[in-house]
Amino acid sequence: MKDYGKYLLLFLVFACIVYAIGNDVMYCQADGVKVRTEPNPVAEIIGQLNTNDQICPDDETEYWYKIKYGQHDGWVHKSLFKDEEVKTDKTN
Repeated sequence: MKDYGKYLLLFLVFACIVYAIGNDVMYCQADGVKVRTEPNPVAEIIGQLNTNDQICPDDETEYWYKIKYGQHDGWVHKSLFKDEEVKTDKTN
């Protein structure tokens, strides 16, 4: 019977980790959000994201999220992302 307690504890730890990882998804809040090579507003633009595009930040600074963009590392400004989708006619 004691082994079940260990398995339950292991399951709960695993569930907490999965929950924490799942909450890293952020949604783009606007169209045409620039993906840049560095966390700098004048850095080279390597792409764009649109409303409700999802990101999973790899790292962050005070104002920027580091993401994977294709084969590149990219940076997007934090102010343009939230942890919930933008409500549109298509998402209602």
